[in-house]
Amino acid sequence: GPSTTLSVTVTQLPTSITVTPATTNNLKVGGTVQLTADVLPADALNKAVTWSSSSAAVASVNSTGLVTGVSIGGPVTITATSNADGTVVGTATVSVVKTDVASIAVDPATVTITLGQSATITATVLPADATNKNLTWTSSAPGVATVTNGVINSVSVGTATITVTSVDNPAVYQTIAVTVNNVAVSSVTVAPTTTSIVVGSTASLTATVLPANAPQTVTWTSSAPTIATVSASGVVTAVAVGTATITATSTADGTKTATCAVTVTPKLVTSISIVPATVS
Repeated sequence: GPSTTLSVTVTQLPTSITVTPATTNNLKVGGTVQLTADVLPADALNKAVTWSSSSAAVASVNSTGLVTGVSIGGPVTITATSNADGTVVGTATVSVVKTDVASIAVDPATVTITLGQSATITATVLPADATNKNLTWTSSAPGVATVTNGVINSVSVGTATITVTSVDNPAVYQTIAVTVNNVAVSSVTVAPTTTSIVVGSTASLTATVLPANAPQTVTWTSSAPTIATVSASGVVTAVAVGTATITATSTADGTKTATCAVTVTPKLVTSISIVPATVS
């Protein structure tokens, strides 16, 4: 009778999967580890596997078995499942740990600024893969200089110490020495520059310091106090006939001055009285 030919293909299915490394206990947040799947028997036709993680929020895995640390935790089970037979699996465990902060580097370590200016400090947390790089900034003298996220603002003349501290490890910190100087005085002017005063009368002088944001305080002196004196506020009092130079000196600088030439004149005769008014 007729004969029939039957072609039969025998496919060897995977019987086991071994994942290596089987255990990873020190994967860092953001770090990676490559897993491999060894499918047996060696002559299995389809050795492809699908990778999965029991907690992708802690450790994720891609299609090639590359595991990435996402957050601190574990152990997480990473599973390789045979694509030829969805029941044959191999597993590995991964634990994700934090990287402690070891030190903080600051640049610059000392700051000198003029009143009204600001400066920025760059703080670098080491090692570079530290898990928690958050920092806190404090000033020893907020009345002199304040600090916010590394930006130093001057408040008044003086010195302050800025401290930057690791949130993760408060034992790790760094300091920055800050000096705030006065605004440099460019000039001092006095108005009026000349004045004439009658003995016994007074006149007020006004001193202006430039630039406008420099300290406006001055000290007043007279070259001849027996002729004319001057108060701390610039009020000149005529004492006797003659001339005197009144000088305003910047208290912040000490070298910038301005003067007013004062002439003291005698009192004028305003009336004459004769006693007795009538004589017989």
